[in-house]
Amino acid sequence: FIAILYKIFNVHDIVLIIANIAISLISLVLINKTLSLFTTSNTALIGSLLYAVEPLSLSLIFYVLPQILFQSILITIAFFSIKLLKKDWTYKIWFLFGLSLSVASIIKPVGFYIIFPFVLGVIAFLYFQRVHIYFIVKYLIILFIPIILITGGWLYRNFSITGDFTISHIKALDLIYFKAPAILAYKENIPFEEARKKIVGERDVWNWILVNPRSEEINILESESKSILIDNPYLTSKILFKGMINTLFGPGDGQFYSVIGKGHLRQGPLGDIFRLSIGEYYYKWILNKPLLFIMFLLFSF
Repeated sequence: FIAILYKIFNVHDIVLIIANIAISLISLVLINKTLSLFTTSNTALIGSLLYAVEPLSLSLIFYVLPQILFQSILITIAFFSIKLLKKDWTYKIWFLFGLSLSVASIIKPVGFYIIFPFVLGVIAFLYFQRVHIYFIVKYLIILFIPIILITGGWLYRNFSITGDFTISHIKALDLIYFKAPAILAYKENIPFEEARKKIVGERDVWNWILVNPRSEEINILESESKSILIDNPYLTSKILFKGMINTLFGPGDGQFYSVIGKGHLRQGPLGDIFRLSIGEYYYKWILNKPLLFIMFLLFSF
């Protein structure tokens, strides 16, 4: 997503900001159109407004990353799914439904795993609607054209590089390079980098996984890393919760600080709502940094 924009418009941050705004607005329109399919226009408008102020959506608008695009594609999938449920079976709808599924799969790896359940659901729905087998096959062919071209093309691209039809290396990388070292660092009270070296050694893990996506050594490291997580349930839960907070709200905190010229920091007033107690939050932001807190509120709106 970012690479395509940079390729077309060169490396300018303003391009990403404009794209982020455009995709956010498109998501609002899609939400409104989706709700309009099964409710009144006033209810759809209220739903769109609620989506605009919902905490997760608010946090995502600060991302200049694929998250905001992925959310928009998921809304698109929901829109076409409802159109199909309402028996709008034009070729265009079937093709665009398949296109949205395939695009989701290359934006985020998890999108790859929603294709099969959706296709299975389509087959079951058409069967119980007593659609003739000829039309079922025809609709599925149209649905699969973009999936074969885009998702299939992505898998072939990965195979040409790694020799394996893998959708992504993120699972192994996230586990052995981030989660397990974080648990080990907490448990043994050692620096994170030292914990990481204990698990993966001195190798360049990113390139190593790229060229060895299914090696036996990676499988062993994954197994050992899973054991670290399972054997330390409290630390695992604590770090996963902290990671969710940082993922959701860190970008918002970072952009807030950047706008006011403070550099990109992640421990800001947005994420601290969830990190700190009421007393700690009051002491840190309202008592000691009231001006920054007021600026944060103004920035949020």
